Amino acid sequence: MSDSGLLFTVRGLRRGGVAPLLDAGFDARAGETTVLLSYDGSGAALLRASLGIEGVDAGSSRIGSREFASRVPRSLSPRAVAVLDTQPIVIPTQTVAENLRCDKAIGAPSQAELLHSLGLETVVGQPVQQLSAELQQRVSLGRAVATGAPVIAAFSPFSRLAARASSMLEGILRVIADERRIAVVHATNDVAVAARAQHVIVVRRGEVTADLRGASEVQLASRAA
Repeated sequence: MSDSGLLFTVRGLRRGGVAPLLDAGFDARAGETTVLLSYDGSGAALLRASLGIEGVDAGSSRIGSREFASRVPRSLSPRAVAVLDTQPIVIPTQTVAENLRCDKAIGAPSQAELLHSLGLETVVGQPVQQLSAELQQRVSLGRAVATGAPVIAAFSPFSRLAARASSMLEGILRVIADERRIAVVHATNDVAVAARAQHVIVVRRGEVTADLRGASEVQLASRAA
Protein backbone atom coordinates (compact mmCIF):
# COMPACT_ATOMS: atom_id res chain seq x y z
CA MET A 1 0.00 0.00 0.00
CA SER A 2 1.29 3.51 -0.75
CA ASP A 3 2.25 5.92 2.02
CA SER A 4 -0.44 8.39 0.95
CA GLY A 5 -2.12 9.75 4.08
CA LEU A 6 0.49 8.28 6.44
CA LEU A 7 0.47 10.53 9.50
CA PHE A 8 1.80 8.69 12.55
CA THR A 9 4.81 6.38 12.14
CA VAL A 10 6.19 4.28 14.99
CA ARG A 11 9.24 2.04 14.53
CA GLY A 12 11.28 -0.29 16.72
CA LEU A 13 10.22 0.80 20.20
CA ARG A 14 12.13 -1.22 22.77
CA ARG A 15 12.32 -1.33 26.55
CA GLY A 16 12.46 -3.82 29.39
CA GLY A 17 10.73 -3.78 32.74
CA VAL A 18 7.19 -4.71 33.74
CA ALA A 19 5.68 -3.38 30.49
CA PRO A 20 8.28 -4.40 27.89
CA LEU A 21 8.22 -3.50 24.21
CA LEU A 22 10.00 -5.68 21.65
CA ASP A 23 10.78 -3.70 18.49
CA ALA A 24 7.12 -2.65 18.39
CA GLY A 25 5.66 -0.23 15.88
CA PHE A 26 2.71 0.70 13.70
CA ASP A 27 1.48 3.18 11.11
CA ALA A 28 -1.68 5.29 11.39
CA ARG A 29 -3.23 7.11 8.44
CA ALA A 30 -5.24 10.30 8.26
CA GLY A 31 -8.97 9.63 8.36
CA GLU A 32 -8.63 6.10 9.73
CA THR A 33 -9.05 4.37 13.07
CA THR A 34 -6.13 2.12 13.99
CA VAL A 35 -6.82 -0.22 16.91
CA LEU A 36 -4.00 -1.55 19.09
CA LEU A 37 -5.64 -4.75 20.33
CA SER A 38 -4.22 -6.65 23.29
CA TYR A 39 -5.47 -8.63 26.27
CA ASP A 40 -2.47 -7.87 28.49
CA GLY A 41 -2.25 -4.07 28.30
CA SER A 42 0.54 -4.13 25.72
CA GLY A 43 -1.45 -2.04 23.26
CA ALA A 44 -1.95 0.77 25.76
CA ALA A 45 1.72 0.55 26.77
CA LEU A 46 2.76 0.83 23.12
CA LEU A 47 0.51 3.85 22.60
CA ARG A 48 1.78 5.63 25.72
CA ALA A 49 5.38 4.99 24.69
CA SER A 50 4.72 6.17 21.13
CA LEU A 51 3.41 9.46 22.53
CA GLY A 52 6.47 9.94 24.73
CA ILE A 53 4.49 9.90 27.98
CA GLU A 54 6.37 6.73 28.91
CA GLY A 55 10.06 6.28 28.19
CA VAL A 56 11.72 3.79 25.84
CA ASP A 57 15.28 2.55 25.39
CA ALA A 58 15.24 2.76 21.59
CA GLY A 59 13.02 3.43 18.61
CA SER A 60 11.29 6.25 16.80
CA SER A 61 7.78 7.70 16.82
CA ARG A 62 6.90 10.55 14.47
CA ILE A 63 3.87 12.64 13.68
CA GLY A 64 4.92 14.49 10.57
CA SER A 65 8.49 15.60 11.26
CA ARG A 66 8.12 15.74 15.05
CA GLU A 67 9.72 13.03 17.16
CA PHE A 68 7.79 11.81 20.21
CA ALA A 69 9.65 8.71 21.45
CA SER A 70 11.95 9.59 24.34
CA ARG A 71 14.04 7.92 26.99
CA VAL A 72 12.57 10.32 29.54
CA PRO A 73 8.76 10.70 29.76
CA ARG A 74 7.49 14.05 28.52
CA SER A 75 4.24 15.97 28.73
CA LEU A 76 2.04 15.93 25.65
CA SER A 77 0.96 19.00 23.69
CA PRO A 78 -2.83 18.82 23.08
CA ARG A 79 -2.35 20.54 19.74
CA ALA A 80 -0.16 17.66 18.60
CA VAL A 81 -2.17 14.78 20.05
CA ALA A 82 -5.57 14.89 21.75
CA VAL A 83 -6.38 12.18 24.29
CA LEU A 84 -9.59 10.32 25.13
CA ASP A 85 -9.73 8.21 28.29
CA THR A 86 -12.26 6.19 30.28
CA GLN A 87 -12.71 9.24 32.52
CA PRO A 88 -14.09 12.10 30.37
CA ILE A 89 -11.51 14.85 29.91
CA VAL A 90 -13.73 17.86 30.59
CA ILE A 91 -14.06 20.86 32.91
CA PRO A 92 -17.10 19.61 34.84
CA THR A 93 -18.20 22.94 36.30
CA GLN A 94 -18.27 24.65 32.90
CA THR A 95 -21.12 24.42 30.42
CA VAL A 96 -20.99 22.35 27.27
CA ALA A 97 -20.47 25.52 25.23
CA GLU A 98 -17.59 26.64 27.46
CA ASN A 99 -15.94 23.23 27.14
CA LEU A 100 -16.19 23.31 23.36
CA ARG A 101 -14.41 26.55 22.57
CA CYS A 102 -12.87 26.11 19.12
CA ASP A 103 -9.89 27.80 17.52
CA LYS A 104 -10.64 28.10 13.81
CA ALA A 105 -7.12 29.44 13.24
CA ILE A 106 -5.71 25.94 13.85
CA GLY A 107 -8.21 24.19 11.61
CA ALA A 108 -10.73 23.10 14.25
CA PRO A 109 -14.39 22.90 13.27
CA SER A 110 -16.80 25.57 14.49
CA GLN A 111 -18.60 25.08 17.77
CA ALA A 112 -21.91 24.80 15.91
CA GLU A 113 -20.48 22.01 13.74
CA LEU A 114 -19.25 20.12 16.79
CA LEU A 115 -22.51 20.48 18.68
CA HIS A 116 -24.41 19.14 15.69
CA SER A 117 -21.99 16.25 15.03
CA LEU A 118 -22.14 15.18 18.67
CA GLY A 119 -25.87 15.70 19.22
CA LEU A 120 -25.31 18.22 22.01
CA GLU A 121 -27.44 21.14 20.80
CA THR A 122 -30.11 20.65 23.47
CA VAL A 123 -27.67 20.67 26.42
CA VAL A 124 -25.33 23.42 25.26
CA GLY A 125 -26.00 25.63 28.30
CA GLN A 126 -25.81 22.92 30.95
CA PRO A 127 -22.80 22.32 33.23
CA VAL A 128 -21.08 19.13 32.11
CA GLN A 129 -21.17 17.65 35.61
CA GLN A 130 -24.98 17.50 35.36
CA LEU A 131 -24.90 15.35 32.23
CA SER A 132 -25.00 11.57 31.88
CA ALA A 133 -21.77 9.59 31.45
CA GLU A 134 -22.50 9.18 27.74
CA LEU A 135 -23.04 12.91 27.17
CA GLN A 136 -19.90 13.73 29.16
CA GLN A 137 -17.92 11.46 26.82
CA ARG A 138 -19.47 13.27 23.86
CA VAL A 139 -18.21 16.55 25.31
CA SER A 140 -14.78 14.99 25.89
CA LEU A 141 -14.72 13.85 22.26
CA GLY A 142 -15.69 17.34 21.16
CA ARG A 143 -12.87 18.86 23.20
CA ALA A 144 -10.39 16.51 21.54
CA VAL A 145 -11.56 17.53 18.06
CA ALA A 146 -11.64 21.23 19.02
CA THR A 147 -7.87 21.19 19.65
CA GLY A 148 -7.28 20.77 15.93
CA ALA A 149 -4.78 17.98 16.71
CA PRO A 150 -4.01 15.69 13.75
CA VAL A 151 -4.00 12.60 16.00
CA ILE A 152 -6.43 11.41 18.67
CA ALA A 153 -5.10 8.78 21.10
CA ALA A 154 -7.94 6.80 22.67
CA PHE A 155 -7.50 4.61 25.75
CA SER A 156 -10.76 2.60 25.79
CA PRO A 157 -12.75 5.82 26.36
CA PHE A 158 -16.20 4.33 25.94
CA SER A 159 -15.65 1.01 27.73
CA ARG A 160 -17.72 1.99 30.79
CA LEU A 161 -20.77 2.88 28.71
CA ALA A 162 -23.56 0.54 27.65
CA ALA A 163 -22.74 -1.41 24.48
CA ARG A 164 -25.17 0.57 22.31
CA ALA A 165 -23.87 3.95 23.50
CA SER A 166 -20.26 2.81 23.13
CA SER A 167 -20.83 1.63 19.56
CA MET A 168 -22.61 4.88 18.69
CA LEU A 169 -19.78 7.05 20.00
CA GLU A 170 -17.20 4.94 18.17
CA GLY A 171 -19.20 5.54 15.00
CA ILE A 172 -19.32 9.29 15.61
CA LEU A 173 -15.56 9.30 16.18
CA ARG A 174 -14.94 7.38 12.94
CA VAL A 175 -17.11 9.80 10.94
CA ILE A 176 -15.42 12.87 12.43
CA ALA A 177 -11.98 11.33 11.83
CA ASP A 178 -12.85 10.71 8.19
CA GLU A 179 -14.31 14.18 7.67
CA ARG A 180 -11.48 16.01 9.49
CA ARG A 181 -8.67 13.67 8.27
CA ILE A 182 -7.69 12.84 11.84
CA ALA A 183 -5.72 9.69 12.64
CA VAL A 184 -7.32 7.87 15.57
CA VAL A 185 -5.24 5.32 17.47
CA HIS A 186 -7.37 3.31 19.91
CA ALA A 187 -5.83 0.98 22.51
CA THR A 188 -8.34 -1.62 23.69
CA ASN A 189 -8.87 -5.25 24.68
CA ASP A 190 -12.32 -5.34 23.05
CA VAL A 191 -12.48 -7.42 19.88
CA ALA A 192 -15.83 -5.84 18.97
CA VAL A 193 -14.15 -2.43 18.86
CA ALA A 194 -11.40 -3.87 16.66
CA ALA A 195 -13.92 -5.44 14.28
CA ARG A 196 -15.36 -2.00 13.52
CA ALA A 197 -11.97 -0.40 12.76
CA GLN A 198 -10.22 -0.04 9.40
CA HIS A 199 -6.83 -1.16 10.74
CA VAL A 200 -5.92 -3.47 13.62
CA ILE A 201 -2.51 -4.05 15.21
CA VAL A 202 -2.46 -7.07 17.53
CA VAL A 203 0.03 -6.70 20.39
CA ARG A 204 1.01 -9.50 22.75
CA ARG A 205 3.63 -9.28 25.51
CA GLY A 206 5.01 -6.10 24.01
CA GLU A 207 5.40 -7.49 20.50
CA VAL A 208 3.30 -6.80 17.40
CA THR A 209 2.01 -10.19 16.25
CA ALA A 210 -0.37 -9.14 13.46
CA ASP A 211 -1.06 -6.11 11.26
CA LEU A 212 -4.55 -6.43 9.79
CA ARG A 213 -6.24 -4.13 7.30
CA GLY A 214 -9.61 -4.49 5.58
CA ALA A 215 -12.79 -6.26 6.71
CA SER A 216 -11.65 -9.83 6.00
CA GLU A 217 -8.31 -9.43 7.76
CA VAL A 218 -9.75 -7.54 10.71
CA GLN A 219 -12.08 -10.46 11.42
CA LEU A 220 -8.95 -12.49 12.19
CA ALA A 221 -8.17 -10.21 15.12
CA SER A 222 -10.23 -12.24 17.58
CA ARG A 223 -8.13 -15.31 16.81
CA ALA A 224 -4.79 -13.51 16.60
CA ALA A 225 -5.04 -11.51 19.83
